[in-house]
Amino acid sequence: MRRRARINKPIAEINVVPYIDVMLVLLIIFMVTAPMLVRNVDVELPVSQGDPGSVAEEQPPIVLGVTNNGLYFLYNDDGEREFLPSEDAALAATLALTISDPSRDVMVYGDKKVEYGNVLRLLQAVQQSVEKGKRVKLMTIISDGSG
Repeated sequence: MRRRARINKPIAEINVVPYIDVMLVLLIIFMVTAPMLVRNVDVELPVSQGDPGSVAEEQPPIVLGVTNNGLYFLYNDDGEREFLPSEDAALAATLALTISDPSRDVMVYGDKKVEYGNVLRLLQAVQQSVEKGKRVKLMTIISDGSG
């Protein structure tokens, strides 16, 4: 029996190993440089010097807040927390129903450890939900002036 001569045909497969190597190197470069792109800015929030008695009004304000876990809530008239949806559209719709009383101010506060973006997101949802001219206040701690 005679062996047939093999004809060397080109292999029609793509060698992906070099591509994987390049992708892994790029991933490592990205992982090393990404933390360097974030610049921390130290922000020292002001302490208000206002009179605590000036906050009292006829109607109690609607108090909204953000927990340190990023959950949104409001205090109902009984003083209990009611958690709000975290999606932007649902949050704005819920706030539009809740903040419908024009005689009540809206007060927003965030836990000291919460990311500022979460408080800003709540403020934007409140801004979309309230009518023009309604007062929205950011709650702070009143300083006693001793330092």
